[in-house]
Amino acid sequence: MRQEESRPLVLAFDEWLEENLAKLPAESPVAAAVNYDLNHTDGLLRFHNDGRIELDANIVERTTPVVLSRKNALFADHDDGTKKQA
Repeated sequence: MRQEESRPLVLAFDEWLEENLAKLPAESPVAAAVNYDLNHTDGLLRFHNDGRIELDANIVERTTPVVLSRKNALFADHDDGTKKQA
C-alpha cells in the first residue's frame, strides 16, 4: 500500500516543490520549509521501502520521561526553600 498509493504522491509533491522553489524569495520562511522537506525526502522514501519504519516518532517521544516540578524539587530539602524572596 505504501509503495502503490503513498510513494507516487510524495514523489509528485517533491517534484512540484522543486519546480516552485525558484518562485519563492530565498530567505522566506516558506522557502526554508520547502528546503527542509526536500532535504528529508530520502528518509520519507525509506519509510516507503521498509514496512517496519513508522511515519512519525511518537513511539520514541512516548518513552522519554517527563520531568515535573524540577524547580520545586531544587529546594525540597533546604530551609530557605519556603521563604519568600524580597
